Amino acid sequence: MRRILCRAVSLVWLPALVGAGLVCTAQSGPEAQQRVEALLHEVSQAQQTQDHSRLRAAYAEIAALRPDTPEYQRGLGLACYLGGDYAAAIAALERAASLQPGLAGVSLYLGISYYRTNRFQEAVEALERAPELDSGAPAAQFWLGASFRALGRLAEALPLLEAAHEKAQSDPEILLLLTRTYSEHAAGWFRQLLAVAGTSAPARLLRAEELAMDGVDHAAMKETDAALEQDPGLVGLHLLRGQVLWAAENFAKGADEFRRELANDPLSAEAHLMLGAYQLDLGDASAALGHLRRASRYRPNDEVTRELLDQAVRAGGVDANPKVPSRGPEAAEPTLEDAIGAYKRGQVTEAAQLLERFLSRRPSTPAARLILARCRIVEGELRAALRQLDRVQEQDREDPETLYLLGKTYERLASQAAGRLFELNPDAPGVRLLRGEAFERGPKYDFESALAEFRAAKESSPDDPAVDQAIGRVLFKMKRFDEAVPHLEAALARNPGHGTANYLLGKIRLLQGNRKDAIATLREAVRARPGLVDARRDLASALAREGRLEEAIGMYEDLLTDHPTDASLHALLATAYRRAGRIEEAKAHAEKARTVGQE
Repeated sequence: MRRILCRAVSLVWLPALVGAGLVCTAQSGPEAQQRVEALLHEVSQAQQTQDHSRLRAAYAEIAALRPDTPEYQRGLGLACYLGGDYAAAIAALERAASLQPGLAGVSLYLGISYYRTNRFQEAVEALERAPELDSGAPAAQFWLGASFRALGRLAEALPLLEAAHEKAQSDPEILLLLTRTYSEHAAGWFRQLLAVAGTSAPARLLRAEELAMDGVDHAAMKETDAALEQDPGLVGLHLLRGQVLWAAENFAKGADEFRRELANDPLSAEAHLMLGAYQLDLGDASAALGHLRRASRYRPNDEVTRELLDQAVRAGGVDANPKVPSRGPEAAEPTLEDAIGAYKRGQVTEAAQLLERFLSRRPSTPAARLILARCRIVEGELRAALRQLDRVQEQDREDPETLYLLGKTYERLASQAAGRLFELNPDAPGVRLLRGEAFERGPKYDFESALAEFRAAKESSPDDPAVDQAIGRVLFKMKRFDEAVPHLEAALARNPGHGTANYLLGKIRLLQGNRKDAIATLREAVRARPGLVDARRDLASALAREGRLEEAIGMYEDLLTDHPTDASLHALLATAYRRAGRIEEAKAHAEKARTVGQE
């Protein structure tokens, strides 16, 4: 973006350099004219040497001699802009705009200067007037998109940033902002899901994913338990459960969950990949090959999938799950059941064709559009998927599955953009963070590679609390608690209200026997994230160990109000009652723990 802007500035200045004949009545006469010409020569030399201070001084004097000449006011404004004095740039550029509306470069750099001084609404108004925007200049599109983003108007920001990226694909600044905007748009859909349908199965799945990412596995599984009771066929639930079990090295049970996921969603590249990796580790190359071919078909550019597929082929695997040949769309009008059948057979192209034909006759069928959106996601046609999801949302703006899929689709767009950004600028801290998270969540749970990426991010961005939080989180997952502590403390020094960092630090202090500090830290975690069950449970446990039994009992009782079938909570409460001398209540909860555990 800097290169594009510098080129634009040089083009804007051309009229000023040939405009020595532009004379106004402010200070006329031969001496004033000679001085202007001498200063214009000074401007030319300053431009060639990129001496912004000299450039500004020359233009300031010219603008004083010719205050009513808009080109010279523009030149002063651009000189101030290049020198980083945006307030002065605004004053000069506003003067130029009042003298000659529509003068090239004025509205563009006035809008950028407004943006850099946090006057975002004024930036939008100026940039929308810029002639460069009408010509499709990427700089104008970028800064208008950035201004909309700063105002929280992401739906207006995205098409502008996408257009700017399309015209300047090697510009990392544009791509980084586009990546962040995709992520923020995904987060917006997720917030809407939690606000309008916070107890729905998709909302529980979303919370479980966040908890699992933060290493709070017990709470994540509890959320999936509740979601399964509501909607056992929800796509993604069994996948997440399998991933959590694999992170705990419970591979056999994890594989069972991946098989259940494929029963719900045979197009799940992640489940096929996990099962392929599992079968390969067991030495069954043929079983692995079938799953890995499916995963490769649905994610053809995934490096890990290609690597495992090559291993299975070298190991002599024979495809145990050969591709079922597509029957092609039937001549008769297809039914929704026909399309679902093709989807269940893993025939994504046929399913999509059948759904398109079905929707041409019955366009107001949300279930068909949701399945078609999933097909488009598998095909990598993410914008086509978004078009289907937008149509569904027009009918029901609070449908939980649609809101969840909208967020997930924008997450995928962010991931794709991050991959391209890594190719352009692999050492950028934001890129390192994204890459580390991909290793952390990938099928191999490669914590060492994740840690290496996070540490590289810290070298270039040592004061970013998100980097320290990521390092502390992955060290916690690796059970390297002593190493995790200073990073979590550093993250909290700059962001003391971070719920997960407080929880992880409190958990470590509890494990190390430092109950006093653990209680204080866990209280902060509960205050920041009251829905974090594991933090509330550990805080109650720490209070009980400190002999503060009534306080602990109260917390356990509150937890049981929300989770009445949690056998472990009944057992903990029974122990606390017994220590408090409340024997009958202890017996009742001990019996409840036994009977609930058998259900």
